[in-house]
Amino acid sequence: MNETQQVELKDLKELRVSRGKTQDELGAGSLISRYERGHLTPGARMVAHLANVLGVSPDLVYSACEESRRRSAAAPVAHADSQSASHE
Repeated sequence: MNETQQVELKDLKELRVSRGKTQDELGAGSLISRYERGHLTPGARMVAHLANVLGVSPDLVYSACEESRRRSAAAPVAHADSQSASHE
């Protein structure tokens, strides 16, 4: 890992934006969105594809996906308590 990568671990969206790419440029925008939100982890082929398009190493893409998942797991979950109360 180089010095720049050690300063701050980016999630997948931050990595994509820092490389000046749109979700569509990475292919399958809705799938990329799920990766960026940490709802899905790409397989080895997709990691290799993303690394190629972004011009970074597959290890960096994998780390960014893991950071997306970590941030997603740490985010507060919105509850629809008012909806369930109205249906009781």
